[in-house]
Amino acid sequence: AGGFSGPAVKPLTLRLVWEAASVGAIPVVASGGAATAEDVLELFVVGASAVEIGSVLFRDPRAPVRMAAELEDLLCAEGIGRISDLTGTFSG
Repeated sequence: AGGFSGPAVKPLTLRLVWEAASVGAIPVVASGGAATAEDVLELFVVGASAVEIGSVLFRDPRAPVRMAAELEDLLCAEGIGRISDLTGTFSG
């Protein structure tokens, strides 16, 4: 039937992941709005333990490969060894 998805839901996803992660030490999977490596990093920073990508695949079927390479480059540039080191580092 369709639904509301893609980059437009990213602000809501950021808030909901942050709220869910703030409740306790449970893994939170972010789902909605991740289309770039930067989006994925932002979701980890607010508390995601994993990030789902979906709508971006309609536009770019190779998005997982591209985003993984971009993530690796971004983490290396910042001297971050593991993406999990970013989980929940937002101090809003």
